[in-house]
Amino acid sequence: MGIKQIPVDEAELRKLIETLKVNQKDTKRVRSRLSYSMWRDLLRFLNTNPTKIQILKMFFVALDNNRAFGSATAAEYASESLEQLLKDEGLT
Repeated sequence: MGIKQIPVDEAELRKLIETLKVNQKDTKRVRSRLSYSMWRDLLRFLNTNPTKIQILKMFFVALDNNRAFGSATAAEYASESLEQLLKDEGLT
């Protein structure tokens, strides 16, 4: 008993190989993006079983690093708001 060979259309095989090459390039391109790095870092952080405070502060840092607040003043206000919320909720 040997391995049974299945007839393969060479054109289809070449097309499949090219598709795999393109997908590898796409994967490499996606992994080089800042957003991929951000999600990877957040996932690694969450895998450390952080506290609610640590999660909220990390979320703030992620937003701030991506300029989500629009200005340094708005980021400062957001930071103050987070600190006040943590106090109000008895987390600090």
